Amino acid sequence: MENIEHVLRAFWDKTRNAAELISQLREMNAHLVKRNEILERELHQIRSEYALRENELKKLKQEHAQFQQITSGDVFTSSEKEEVKTKIRDLIAKINSHL
Repeated sequence: MENIEHVLRAFWDKTRNAAELISQLREMNAHLVKRNEILERELHQIRSEYALRENELKKLKQEHAQFQQITSGDVFTSSEKEEVKTKIRDLIAKINSHL
């Protein structure tokens, strides 16, 4: 009889320990689920910020390219340059004819 009580007591202790471990694991799981949710929100926010900054960078690159094109001296197309040259030649010819 004593042996049966000892076996039952050992079984009961192991069962109680297992129940405590299960309870701790459930608490850890709940904590990890909450932490995962927080990290997912942070990731979403960071991705949104990244997309905004990426769009801003593209816009700035376009503006920079336009500014470089304007300041590089290529303001006129080749046909516009020829038209200006022709007008300048005509003006020089008129000036020379009056001299």
